[in-house]
Amino acid sequence: MGLDSVEIVMCWEGTFGISIPDSEAAMLRTPRQAIDLLSLKLGATDAQGFCPTLRAFHTFRAGARHATGAPEKSIALSDKLFQLQAGRPEKEFWNRFGDATEIQDFRPPQFLFQRATVRDAVQQLVARHLRLLIKPSETWTRSLVRYGVRCGVIEVVGKRDFSDDDRFIEDIGID
Repeated sequence: MGLDSVEIVMCWEGTFGISIPDSEAAMLRTPRQAIDLLSLKLGATDAQGFCPTLRAFHTFRAGARHATGAPEKSIALSDKLFQLQAGRPEKEFWNRFGDATEIQDFRPPQFLFQRATVRDAVQQLVARHLRLLIKPSETWTRSLVRYGVRCGVIEVVGKRDFSDDDRFIEDIGID
């Protein structure tokens, strides 16, 4: 397994809150195999789930609102993260965000020239913390697992255009 493979497995472990032994990870050749394995481990059902991106946006917006005092409607996907933090120490901002969302270890995506947006943060929230967006009364669904697997690949490799049956190494380019 190359570094990308290890990082994707680590991302999935964080996303889903489970451990994936090296022996199981080494057997995964396609996103569909990862979805099947993780769905089995999580007891995922075929029921309809919530939209993870929408829930992540609402969660992010609530945390940012708590950290800034800004009106809810004033936080948009296109907003730059550095503008939301304006005049506040970064550590204080993210600590207040964590207090409001109960996502204590969230750190925003890092981009050059302060280009990271709320949209980027929402995508990272889904890719790294999907398990924290599920309410106690909700269960994992296969569609949520699929979404989490795909977000992990996108987060680590940056490739968005792939099918569930594409091979990680040959088709998606994961080393």
